[in-house]
Amino acid sequence: MSDLHIFNTQSPELVNREFAEFIRRCDLILEHVFHKPFDLRDTFKRWIEELIFMGDDAILILHDDPLYVTARYAGIDPHAVHTGIMDREYADLARRMHW
Repeated sequence: MSDLHIFNTQSPELVNREFAEFIRRCDLILEHVFHKPFDLRDTFKRWIEELIFMGDDAILILHDDPLYVTARYAGIDPHAVHTGIMDREYADLARRMHW
């Protein structure tokens, strides 16, 4: 449900802003679509920040859909998220957040 977004990857400020937005979207998905508690969401945030800020090709994570990244982390088959209530909840969240 996301549109293509192009930004200057040579600007550390813009890259950090995009990472922060990606993490924010993941947190909202974990909370509102997968109904995960704060402790799992906090653990996810620490995990993804380490992945992003320690990785050489961290910018590539921005090519992934936050829905699928969070599904895999939560132990949910990414193919299953487009069925039933998860699909409806994600569509509602995306609409509310203007994604």
